[in-house]
Amino acid sequence: MPRRILIGEIAGQVDCRISRPGYDAALDDVNDRKKISFAASRPSYGQVAAAGFITGVNTWHVFEQAFGNIPVVMFTIKRGGSQLTGEVSRYTRPYAGPAMYRDGTPYVVVVEQGRMMITMPNDWQLAEHPLPAGDAFNFFCVTS
Repeated sequence: MPRRILIGEIAGQVDCRISRPGYDAALDDVNDRKKISFAASRPSYGQVAAAGFITGVNTWHVFEQAFGNIPVVMFTIKRGGSQLTGEVSRYTRPYAGPAMYRDGTPYVVVVEQGRMMITMPNDWQLAEHPLPAGDAFNFFCVTS
């Protein structure tokens, strides 16, 4: 049975590897991205620069650092005991931020260089769709 996740000494160096289904994290070629999806020893295309969760709408969440450009933000919504993901598409709302994403819920995320906010495409929807108690948006920002 293949080892999917391996942390420790591999081929004389400390590494963390995650293989794709059917491949072995210790035995398959670390440079073949079709077999090994992640290896800490391999050069990365980006890094997670900020992560967290947001539990309310229309309130700015300030990042610990301001980014030179608007960061790419990936997120899921926690609803009950489930993590929901969906397509990410751009929305525009002229008086809000320059970058907005929607995840298949009625919510959008406004992302600026130093902060982000969960809101709705328009103000009248805020009253009709509050974020249910216990729900949260989990996010992480990726930078190069």
